[in-house]
Amino acid sequence: MKKLIFRIGAVIIFGIIITATVITSIRDNGWGSYSRTSAEITGGEPSVKFGQVSYNKLTRPQQYIYDSIIDAVEDGFSDLTEEMPFVAQIEDVTLAVDALKNDCPEYFYIDAEKFSLGEYYYVEVQSDDEETTVTEYRGDSIKNGKYTVLQVHYTDTKEELAKKKTRLDAAVSKAMSLIDTSKSDIERLTLLHDYIAEICEKAENTTPENVATVSNAYGALVDGCADAVGYHKALKLLLNKAEMVSHIVNGSVKGRQSVWCVVLVDDKYYNTDVYEDDLDSKVNGETMRGVYTHAYLNVSDAVISSTHTNKEQNAPKCTDNETYYTLSSLQAAGQGAVDGIVDRQMKSFVKYKKNYIEICCDFEPDETFLAEAVRSSFLEEYTEYTPQGVRCTVIKPFAQFNAYTVRIEYEIVQTPEETV
Repeated sequence: MKKLIFRIGAVIIFGIIITATVITSIRDNGWGSYSRTSAEITGGEPSVKFGQVSYNKLTRPQQYIYDSIIDAVEDGFSDLTEEMPFVAQIEDVTLAVDALKNDCPEYFYIDAEKFSLGEYYYVEVQSDDEETTVTEYRGDSIKNGKYTVLQVHYTDTKEELAKKKTRLDAAVSKAMSLIDTSKSDIERLTLLHDYIAEICEKAENTTPENVATVSNAYGALVDGCADAVGYHKALKLLLNKAEMVSHIVNGSVKGRQSVWCVVLVDDKYYNTDVYEDDLDSKVNGETMRGVYTHAYLNVSDAVISSTHTNKEQNAPKCTDNETYYTLSSLQAAGQGAVDGIVDRQMKSFVKYKKNYIEICCDFEPDETFLAEAVRSSFLEEYTEYTPQGVRCTVIKPFAQFNAYTVRIEYEIVQTPEETV
């Protein structure tokens, strides 16, 4: 009897040792523990995070993938996320990664095209009075797995990623130094819109070779050259830091594939396209480097639909008719209102080192009249300049808007020294 009890006890102890050894081995290889069930992780309603519009549209499992990728990045650019206790489909990964890169442009170095789903691995232990059986399962996670492991890939080495992250953080800090917390939503949006337009140059041609450079926030804020995607990833990143809700919208502009932003301003959504507003291309036969407009800043769906086609039917709707010009008192209801609007801008013209002013009209003004109104106001404000040294060029960037940019070029004409 004693021998039988001893044998049973030995079997139980042996089984415990084997089970502990297998589980420990799995944990030591980075697979983690399976303390939470699939239902606990993915059951219930999806979570809601402030300002993360794309995240909030995901299913609960897709949100789990989204969060797992962030954990991997924050864990020193880890290649392997925590295992996911459910069967993930590749479509889930694609949607989660797209949402993450839209919500969090600072993770520009995630190489979404190389993501892969790894094999599942779990342990089943069966025991009775006679023996303990340990069964190991391994197989294709997409078809019939119990656990899915996501392999995360990056565009650069960990050392290079650390350097780029430092450069981007510095660029973001520089931009955010312009933001005063006391400013209104439209003032903060305008400052960030203008900052990107000033420092960034358009990359007119996006190719497979340069897409990783120009189509992200790093290209816009650090390299100073980006396509429409890069411009708006930069704007989204800065708006995140300013604690303003925004969403990158995919669609087409004047027949070509492009993106822009929808931004929450004073509890209402508006469209903003800083890429179109940047006049880095040739206008009126001249290269207008450093000149931009606000025609596409803070506009409704009805206004932007003349040139922009939204391919995302579930994007936030923009129905309010306020614009940058109406909110900034730059909208002229008639010709008699032009002088007052021009004079108000002229007082801060030199202070902020601009070389142009803007005005939007409810009518189509004569461009000669508009140029002379700006020129007269300039000469009245700055008496040290002479009429011969001031030239005003009227630019109407977009045919569908009566929004005008008036460029002012001036030089000091030295008075000859008196002879003794």
